[in-house]
Amino acid sequence: MGCTLNRKSDQAPEELLISQTISSFSFGIYSSINLVNNFYPAVVFHQVSFKVIKKVIPSLTFTESSKDFLKDLTQKHPCSSKKFKTLLALLSNSTALDKVLYIFDIFAEDSLETLLVWEAELMISQILQITLQYIPEYVLKINKNCLIYEDFKNYCIKLSLFNNFLLKIFTKKLFQGKKEIGKQEFVYRVISSKKLVMLVNGENLRTYCIDFFIENLIVLKDELVT
Repeated sequence: MGCTLNRKSDQAPEELLISQTISSFSFGIYSSINLVNNFYPAVVFHQVSFKVIKKVIPSLTFTESSKDFLKDLTQKHPCSSKKFKTLLALLSNSTALDKVLYIFDIFAEDSLETLLVWEAELMISQILQITLQYIPEYVLKINKNCLIYEDFKNYCIKLSLFNNFLLKIFTKKLFQGKKEIGKQEFVYRVISSKKLVMLVNGENLRTYCIDFFIENLIVLKDELVT
């Protein structure tokens, strides 16, 4: 399909294309918990499949683009229940605080209100995959005739460099040498940190990556080879 960019904001054209695509979904009319609850039959399984999702969708208010995105996602990438619930939370209309609380519960469900380092690494890596890979990848796929297609393709390539780099940075900043973190401390550190709170704001996270790429290309290359 072609694309028309409504340039009424100061967003980068690539981010404008992403935001317009996300707006075409209907996830944003739900809070995190309501959205996940609506998908309950699908999220109880360890691996989420579109076959199960299809049985849930008819009872919900979802656009065709929402269905196409979920189909594309679950067919291209292994999607665990935790990853799928995280995706829904990120795309919901919940506040940053509510998203942080809900995502903590997704990954600390076996740890009695405590998040261990490996659980946080799993959480962060899955958020990075969703924000820096899955969503941009889908936007690229459906906009092959867009005027900024080549620019957007390069945008996606740059974003793909950051998963391991940011995983190290965010994990270190979150735990500060500790081996585990409680819910209250986790929420405080994420919400009070300009960097960590980007985990629940996709546009800010992607913009940070591109700005960092432009300003610190040599540093980034060094990090990628270590």
